[in-house]
Amino acid sequence: MKYIISLFFVLACLSTSAQQTDSLTIHGVVVHKQSILKAVKIEVYKDNELQQAAENLSSGSFKLTLELGSVCNVSFFKSG
Repeated sequence: MKYIISLFFVLACLSTSAQQTDSLTIHGVVVHKQSILKAVKIEVYKDNELQQAAENLSSGSFKLTLELGSVCNVSFFKSG
């Protein structure tokens, strides 16, 4: 079964301190039904073009750095 979770981030409305770095770091743990998922593929799209592709760690955690001033779609995919 394939799980797809899409998150939309509006990066134009962030605090002044975040705007000074020109990037935003997001991090978290991928969980489904109270179980940590590993081997989850993560893709970041901007203007319908793939910007980043990664896989979360065996602990389920991930960390992404996104460019400010854009709208990004972050998608999570898990096979099985």
